[in-house]
Amino acid sequence: MTQGSEGALGARENLLDHRWQGVEVEYALPIREEGWTDANRLMKYLQGDGDSRQNSSYLIPLRGGASNFLKNGGRGYIDHPAGHDLLELCTPECSSARELVAYERACDLVTAETCSRLGVHCYKSSITYSDKRKTSHAPRGLHESYLVREDHLSQLVECLIPFLVVRPLLCGTGGYYQGRYVLSPRQFFMRKIVSDKVTGDFPFIALGKRSNTGNGFARLHLCSGEGARCDGTTFLRNGVTAAIINCFEQGLIHSVPRIQDPVEEAQKISSNVSGNWVITLENGSRMDAVEFLREFYMDPIQRLAQKLGIARSDSLLLNLLEDTLDCLATSAITRLSRRLDWAVKLDVIELNGNEYFQLRQGTWEEKETLDFQFKSLTDSTFAELEAELPIERLTSEEEVRQAMVNPPPDSRAALRRELAEQFGVELEQLDWDSVTVRGRKYELLKLDGWNKETRTELMKHISFDMGGRPA
Repeated sequence: MTQGSEGALGARENLLDHRWQGVEVEYALPIREEGWTDANRLMKYLQGDGDSRQNSSYLIPLRGGASNFLKNGGRGYIDHPAGHDLLELCTPECSSARELVAYERACDLVTAETCSRLGVHCYKSSITYSDKRKTSHAPRGLHESYLVREDHLSQLVECLIPFLVVRPLLCGTGGYYQGRYVLSPRQFFMRKIVSDKVTGDFPFIALGKRSNTGNGFARLHLCSGEGARCDGTTFLRNGVTAAIINCFEQGLIHSVPRIQDPVEEAQKISSNVSGNWVITLENGSRMDAVEFLREFYMDPIQRLAQKLGIARSDSLLLNLLEDTLDCLATSAITRLSRRLDWAVKLDVIELNGNEYFQLRQGTWEEKETLDFQFKSLTDSTFAELEAELPIERLTSEEEVRQAMVNPPPDSRAALRRELAEQFGVELEQLDWDSVTVRGRKYELLKLDGWNKETRTELMKHISFDMGGRPA
């Protein structure tokens, strides 16, 4: 599979996590007394509501009307999966997990600044209350997309399902479910392993999503992930998943033992916050979950690194993954309490809440309130913890600021923005994989190869079709 250019967000330490990928983040908003949220108000502000003076400067301005594409190549829109409108932002297509970390964090900052300006609270949360009596929860998740070869999809899905069961150890965001602290609240809302239906079925993997690319490729859509605040959690979530897909396509992973009841086992893993995680395989035998990760996923990733000539010292992904697995294997969870969301919150809220926050009673309801402050994009709790603990960080403030308004270089996202800027009022439609100018549709199926020369060539072609007069 073509992985594309490395981009300008820093030199790539390795090729292990290079895979076209993106995420959709559902941002939870408080439900007003009238039963609605401020999602539409936020979207109107982003779009400028028809008044260029009020435009937030985050969305691509079209002379013919408002756009829902961000200047960085991502997209914003309103979704309502649980009956209440919420704001959803997508990253642009990223060529690696390291690049995605910056763009997901940029989505958070766009949302945070927009909400703060309008006086609206917002949460990057895996779950939120769906009624005012706090008796029912509705999931708010994060969906991942990876470009994969279509002819490999069914076998790849079989190999990925066991990984998704144990993946909360690496990237669970932590939180409270029915009065107890768990690694990943999202797992308690999953209902199926694979489904074409996302809402209602809540599957690990959703099939049938358009790839927005040419023939021969499919879009692998994962629905069991969560929106993390820590860079390390986000990087391991996407980086290890991308590396496993790369191992599969390189023939280094052929099959993985099936797990007896994936949905139930994922919940069991997430219920255990003390260590010694065990899974039950389809044949009834039991296996240490960390050893399962090592044998069937980490070992192939290491072989891929050797095949690519990558030393551990040169690979951020190998270093973080190996160290994280070592900590999990020895139950040295405190060593992870500055890297993984679930371990950070286990330390500062669940186990040592009095030291960090001076809890009054120490009830789970009081701790859950702190958890929501941690998840809040409009509260300073996470930023203060990130600076004071400190929490490990892979991105700089400047890098994230640049990712808020600039697309990945030489990417299809960069092309979309240029097309909008050049043809403006003549641009009738702007989508992930096509544009329509003066009634003529141009398909943009390639993800890579959009350097300055190639983009200029397309601009000239469109201008020629318009009679040689660019808008």
